[in-house]
Amino acid sequence: MPYFGILVAMVVIIILSRRKKGKPQVDYSFGLLQAKDCLLMLKKEEFDQAEAELLQLDPNDLTQTLDYLGLNLKKETFERWLERNKNSDMSKLAIGVFYLHEAWKARGYKRGHQMSQKQGELFAGYLETSRGYLSEISANFSFVAEAYWRILRTYMGIGETESAQQYYLKSKEANASLVWNYVQYSSAAQPKWGGYLELIEDLVDDLPSDRLIQYAVRLKLMLESIGESDNLFGGSMEELWQEAKVYVEKVDTDLDNEPLVSVHKYLVYNYMYLLANELKMKSVSKKYYKLTDGYYTLLPHGIMLH
Repeated sequence: MPYFGILVAMVVIIILSRRKKGKPQVDYSFGLLQAKDCLLMLKKEEFDQAEAELLQLDPNDLTQTLDYLGLNLKKETFERWLERNKNSDMSKLAIGVFYLHEAWKARGYKRGHQMSQKQGELFAGYLETSRGYLSEISANFSFVAEAYWRILRTYMGIGETESAQQYYLKSKEANASLVWNYVQYSSAAQPKWGGYLELIEDLVDDLPSDRLIQYAVRLKLMLESIGESDNLFGGSMEELWQEAKVYVEKVDTDLDNEPLVSVHKYLVYNYMYLLANELKMKSVSKKYYKLTDGYYTLLPHGIMLH
């Protein structure tokens, strides 16, 4: 396992050792009160009220809320919600996200060739089920961009890069400010998922000016380049190390001057503390580890469950 993989695994083990068993080991609401309200409503099967609340959310807040719900509710809750209103695009989106998380829980932290046959079958089956629900969502749905990038992830999981790229572009066209579309595609575009460096170059060159998106994607690619000992931006690893140090310093200064306010700031904080650690920038790493406030994002850490 590359050093980066060992580092992340160690972080996961340390965190999980402090938590109780049987539930998600991170509060994936990341402090969003609406997410917690929706969870309570759905547990009480107040489906109409929960859906009304979800439809009022900022699109990027909806991303985090759906992850929170998908990791804290049982399949039967989503099924009953859909049964109550078979025309509900939000319920289809929610159950699609649920099965997407089930796929990655079945897969685990192993690389594709390390999975058992049973793991591989469960992984592919859950991805197909997720895509089935997500594909039923109307193109006129106000949050269709969310469905598109989730479909992107189902194709990434089976190495269908062209389909992943297609849904990245569809999501971007529907809502160019959706953070996780760019973050997820930056994985799908990599050679280890069936992509190639030209796709990464095109992605980086065409990123929107939004600071959060710029920071998240570039920090992620830098950290993964170090972990794989392969400069995903092109060029040498020596160049990457120098560029990464300069970029971390820049982001740190920028955030001191103008803090991020989106819930996805925690994505940047997690990548900052891990990348700074790799670069031996101990004070910066410690600073951003503290800023995560225990909100460990699904990338780079994966789903934290016992």
